[in-house]
Amino acid sequence: MAETEPWRIELQGCAETCLSRFLDANPEYAVDDDQPDCRGGTNFITFGSFKELPVVFKYYCRPDRKEQEKVALELFAPTALTPKLYPGETDLMLIMERFSGTTLTMAEANLTGHQIEQIYHELGRVMARIVHVAPHGVFLRRHNVTAKPGFDYRFYCQADLSTLFDTVTECASKVLAEQDVPHKGILDASLSALRHNRDAILAYPSFLQIDDFHSHNIIVDGSQLRGFIDLEMTRLGNEVLLLAAAMVMTADKPMLWSSLCRGYQKNCQMPMDTQIIVLAQIAAPFSQWIRFMWYWTTDPNWGCPRDC
Repeated sequence: MAETEPWRIELQGCAETCLSRFLDANPEYAVDDDQPDCRGGTNFITFGSFKELPVVFKYYCRPDRKEQEKVALELFAPTALTPKLYPGETDLMLIMERFSGTTLTMAEANLTGHQIEQIYHELGRVMARIVHVAPHGVFLRRHNVTAKPGFDYRFYCQADLSTLFDTVTECASKVLAEQDVPHKGILDASLSALRHNRDAILAYPSFLQIDDFHSHNIIVDGSQLRGFIDLEMTRLGNEVLLLAAAMVMTADKPMLWSSLCRGYQKNCQMPMDTQIIVLAQIAAPFSQWIRFMWYWTTDPNWGCPRDC
């Protein structure tokens, strides 16, 4: 077993101290005897209850991550697809509803092919609901911010979509031009397609998008879709980029992409036009290009320190 990193041990200690103090002051809350094997990557979670209702205590490594998830949960509340918040937050902790069930990744091993197709059909329906609600609130009224070296969480969360898009593609283009990057030809073709189709992609209205959009963060109960968790990595996106994220998730599962599209079209009550499918295919690598911007650089002053 790999040795736990010191920062992780420190984070767990801080989380447990914070939660102990909170429970002393809020006796209507309690901690479960059984805890999940995985308590989080960047942050630390604890299973518990509020007046016998299942909750998650989520302790954050930084207050801006906590505030980002709080705002995202509030903005996504009208979709009924994300956990509701419970009272009693602290500077670094939120208490939220714990969905019944398990992640889609774990559930797929125990479901029939037909049940999995049903879940992806429903996933398409709820994605259409997200586009209809278009959660955004204060995010579309924020001022443009300038990216800083390395992983800049504030820029990632607060930049308007055109600024994020242009910064990502410009930084990535510089890296491709100046560094010996593996598979440069394939990467250059992808980046060129993104830049060539920039205006068409950005013509779709912006809204707050779940960036960590994958089966580890989708909760199902049996064959029923419950919703999405882990919204601290939300950012501005749009319909094209949301469909692109789903396309990545189903890249090796064409039948499930077809099921998702049928569900999406059913809630939209109209066929998906060819243009948006083509643009989603072009935009599918965009989330990976964001990581490329974070972890590759031609500037010797840019590093990739852990941001917590």
